[in-house]
Amino acid sequence: MTLRYPALVPGVLLKRYKRFLADVRLDDGREVVAHCPNTGSMKAVNVPGARVWLSPSDNPKRKLAWTWELIALPQPDGTQALASVHTGRTNRIVEAALDEGSVAPLAGYATLKREVKVEGARLDFQLSDPARGSAYIEVKQVTLKEADGHGYFPDAVSVRGTKHLQTLARLAQAGERAVLLFC
Repeated sequence: MTLRYPALVPGVLLKRYKRFLADVRLDDGREVVAHCPNTGSMKAVNVPGARVWLSPSDNPKRKLAWTWELIALPQPDGTQALASVHTGRTNRIVEAALDEGSVAPLAGYATLKREVKVEGARLDFQLSDPARGSAYIEVKQVTLKEADGHGYFPDAVSVRGTKHLQTLARLAQAGERAVLLFC
């Protein structure tokens, strides 16, 4: 699966603060303030000294010229894994995977709809097919990584996440295909 990011600029995370801000030292030595689009606690990915990648913006209406996109996290086997911290990209990553059939249990549906209202909630995707019916999908971004190398959700109390899970449970109890997909 290929998802194109904007040109990314590497650096090192100095600190994250006030939920929306992160100080980063770029590889060219400049220290910049980047917008952090993930408002969660991000306890496991708020790692000063970690390698990060930012996307630049030349939009004069933006307060900050940089957005924090990715962070490299150490794994138990000594390798590094990339984690996305940009919540706005998560659904695009999943949509690209669904379009390409990369999520095998969800491959082969005829149509995909985004942001579908169901029972007073808005779910991320609905896949439909005349022969298979529908699959309702809610996507959650995983930013909690434990020492075992596994990712977990949520990293903090999530009222909205609970509502989505309850909606999916009701759909499943009614015989619909309901999927909670972690990315």
